[in-house]
Amino acid sequence: MFSRVFAAIVAALVLTTNPQGAQAQQALVQCTKTSGSSGWVPDAFTYAREGTSKKVTVSDPLILAFMKVPVTAKVRRDNARQLVLTWKVKGVRDSRGSRTPALAFRAVINKSDLSYKVVATPLGYPDTFTGGGRCAVVPAAQVKALTAKIKSAGKAATKNGGMLHTLWKSGQNRSFSCKVGKPRKAYDWSATQVAIRQKAKADEAVVAFTTRSGKAETRAKVKQSKKFVTYVWAQTVVDKKGQGFTEPLKATVQYKLSVDMKSGTASLQSSAAPSRRKSSSRVPVNCK
Repeated sequence: MFSRVFAAIVAALVLTTNPQGAQAQQALVQCTKTSGSSGWVPDAFTYAREGTSKKVTVSDPLILAFMKVPVTAKVRRDNARQLVLTWKVKGVRDSRGSRTPALAFRAVINKSDLSYKVVATPLGYPDTFTGGGRCAVVPAAQVKALTAKIKSAGKAATKNGGMLHTLWKSGQNRSFSCKVGKPRKAYDWSATQVAIRQKAKADEAVVAFTTRSGKAETRAKVKQSKKFVTYVWAQTVVDKKGQGFTEPLKATVQYKLSVDMKSGTASLQSSAAPSRRKSSSRVPVNCK
């Protein structure tokens, strides 16, 4: 279905995003992301437009994962400077099964240099996801290979629960933040937010984290297997309320953030020692 749809587009479509501002016959335009780490904003999307129509055909791996075929976008603005497109991907879910009625996209493409910015908003949630990069006309000889690549990425996204986990690609710098779920028993040292900065292939990362008692920054050891990437760090804390430590009310808390690189699910385990009662927990984490 995908190949047939784009074969028809390539045959006779006209796009109007010429870098010089003049109209020209073009078959397909690809916009490639160079900034933004969220998996909900695909690494690239393609679009095609017939003449000055208010409707544009858009495709990317996320669209194919949930919609199965390219979608129709609306032209919200088209002047000498910008082309603004909006579209929705319906029935989106993450790897933990959380759903939104639709993920709404708004792309602003600058005609002078074909740079673009895109914002994705899950309906019913306050979050927004952003990305940006540059667009280019796809040579006719490369259209077939490109459409096959997008289709393959769509199948991979479907297997991964729809999430395009660009955070966990090997060989790339990583910079992301995580919101930590609430444990059954919360201590002053229980983390609520974690932010990771890691250079490509480095065995250490900078971790900044917030606990119920304050903020701290340290270095974490990085361990990576074919399936998981794990960040481990420790922090000396004071148990002012006497909730679980032996005298003199000081202990070392070990933190372990584990991320499944295929599904994108994550968890944070923390445990304090010495302790006169069990003071460890494992809670889900939402990273982006």
